[in-house]
Amino acid sequence: MENKLKVFVSYNSKDLQIVESIVRQIESQGLELFFDKKSLNLGDIIIDTLEKALKTANCFLVFIGKDMDGPWQNIEVKIALHSCVNDKTKKIIPILLPEATDDFLPSFLNSFHGKKMKSVFDFSTIDEIIKQLSKSKLTPIYEVTNGQTEDKSGKPLGFKAHTEKIIELLVGESIYQSKFVAIRELIQNAVDACERRAGMPSGEIHNIEITVSYDNSSIEISDNGEGMDLNLLRENFVAIGKSINEEVTDENIRKKLIGKFGIGFISTFMIAKSIEISTQYSQKEQINFTITSTSEMFVYHDYSTVKRLNGFIGTTIKVNIKDELIKSSDFDIIKYLKSYCRHVPYLKVKILKPKSTTIVKLDNNDWNTYKTVISKQFIHKNFILCLGISQANIDLICSNYGFLINNNVENIIPDHFPKFIGGEINFEPNAVKLNIARNDIINGDTVDIDSIKKFINKSVREIIISFYRMNNKNKDAKKTLEIFCYII
Repeated sequence: MENKLKVFVSYNSKDLQIVESIVRQIESQGLELFFDKKSLNLGDIIIDTLEKALKTANCFLVFIGKDMDGPWQNIEVKIALHSCVNDKTKKIIPILLPEATDDFLPSFLNSFHGKKMKSVFDFSTIDEIIKQLSKSKLTPIYEVTNGQTEDKSGKPLGFKAHTEKIIELLVGESIYQSKFVAIRELIQNAVDACERRAGMPSGEIHNIEITVSYDNSSIEISDNGEGMDLNLLRENFVAIGKSINEEVTDENIRKKLIGKFGIGFISTFMIAKSIEISTQYSQKEQINFTITSTSEMFVYHDYSTVKRLNGFIGTTIKVNIKDELIKSSDFDIIKYLKSYCRHVPYLKVKILKPKSTTIVKLDNNDWNTYKTVISKQFIHKNFILCLGISQANIDLICSNYGFLINNNVENIIPDHFPKFIGGEINFEPNAVKLNIARNDIINGDTVDIDSIKKFINKSVREIIISFYRMNNKNKDAKKTLEIFCYII
């Protein structure tokens, strides 16, 4: 893949040693720079190669040492300035080397924000340079051959994606109805991790423990699922749009998995100001790191900041909630847990208070029929449907493996569906195809929408007949039910 930025490194030959050290550190993070000592090949015409690199660069990293009297660097900087004047998307980043002071900065570079290195070992400044260079620009989304993204005449070979804009869409409410759906996404990931873990030790069962701070400032989700090693972290976790579930080959495990799109985790940044992660894969070392945003580099630790014991397979994720949400009067993590987690397996929730812990029961065994005068359960090979007749209007809640899809999924509700009949339909994993936000059902291969409607229709008839028999002496009830039986 082509690099996000085409970076040209300008320096005085007297500063070669320190500049070369910095360039190596930057390149170790996967960034490519035009650095003449490395980028020039034997037989290249130097002036032509430099000219091409300067013309195609959209970022100029200018290192300033004791002096700027190097003739080549003077020419490079003038070309860079001319490029930036003509194209505002290009930028110059001046870096003052340790022995240089502000007085060494040429007046024509004063208008560009730069950094001063305190010493050769000023790693914080080097990290900041790397962060700046890592900020995404257009990135090719097609297969690149020999690093080429354009043909010889400059024509593009395929589409490019502005990754910053795409990430903004994926972590925003343009996809999800509510930012709090991030809570559901995290728990779904934990459930999938547990399902993927094969060969549980004797006597051990899958377990997901959710800890909510009493002031709603954090939510911590800890599981004894598969966990992650370095390979899973590198190849799957950080790859947006690539789900770990895609690589599961065991069909018995695969059919229980929920995640499909590989974007659920980054939705967490709709509510998170930072995320702490501690994870361990079987027979591998524990990995601990903190993420502060989708555009910042991960910070790794040699210990678990969430106090997860070393040697325990699985993952703990602690989400520190954004300050503006904590201050909101209607923000209540437990409320959202109860809303999204309808019948989630092996889930334990607790509220952590200063001097005590409260256990919270989330499981909604009533199936949204606790206010109905009669209820009945109908079993389909791909879902369970529980219907009830109420004296008032009632929702038909739709869920997938215990997680809320929506309160009323209109496209599976039959025409003329009685308002006084409701309840819940809970699908098995992979039984229906969901949209990317997982709040609506679309036609899929396993169960089509028409067959779901027919089953609901048949079940409505049955419960109405049962109610009819219970109320066969009530003429008004009989007349109303006969009308509805005729319609559906």
